[in-house]
Amino acid sequence: MLDIDQERQARINADKQLEALRSQLAHTESRHRESMLAQADAVTRLQVKADTAEDSQRELTASNLSLVADLQATRERLAVAQQEATQFKAEAQTLRALLERLSPPEPVPPQEGPASKTVKVGARKTR
Repeated sequence: MLDIDQERQARINADKQLEALRSQLAHTESRHRESMLAQADAVTRLQVKADTAEDSQRELTASNLSLVADLQATRERLAVAQQEATQFKAEAQTLRALLERLSPPEPVPPQEGPASKTVKVGARKTR
C-alpha cells in the first residue's frame, strides 16, 4: 500500500508539474503571439513610412527635373535678352552718332557788342 500511495503521490506531483508546464506554455505562446502582432504592426508602419518616403522622393525628383528645365529655359531667355540688349545698345549708339552727324550745327547767338550798349545808353538819355 505504501507503493500505491507513493505512486499516487508521484502521479499527483507529475500532474501538478504537467499543469504548471501547460500553463507556462500557454503564457509563453500568448507572449509570442503578442510579440508577433507587435512585430507585424511595426513592419506595417515601417512599410507605410517607406512607401511615403518613396512617393515623396518621386515627387521631389519630378519637381527637381521641372525646376532644372525651368532654369534652363530661363537661362536661354536671359541669354537672348542680353544679346538683344547688347544689339539695342549698339543700334542706339549708331543712331546717336548718325543724328549727331546729320544734325545742323546749332546757331551761335549773336554777341552784343559795344554799339548795342551805346544804343541802350542813348535810349535812356532820350527819355
